[in-house]
Amino acid sequence: MTQLAVRLDSATSAALGRLTEHTGQTRSEVVRDAIIEFDRAKLIAQMRRESLEVSDDDADRAEVRAVFNDMRSRRAW
Repeated sequence: MTQLAVRLDSATSAALGRLTEHTGQTRSEVVRDAIIEFDRAKLIAQMRRESLEVSDDDADRAEVRAVFNDMRSRRAW
């Protein structure tokens, strides 16, 4: 496991203290969870942006409809 030293300002230090107190987690656990959650939030935001780009593209929507209709016609069998 990698170690990381971090300098915290007073507000971040206070937030970390509150989180450890309220969750019962260690400082390391809180920081690890925060990093994972931040990464997940960034990935979700990226996927949301990409899906909006696709949904705004008429050609992509037409292709999705064509695939959907093809799959629906095959379901009848």
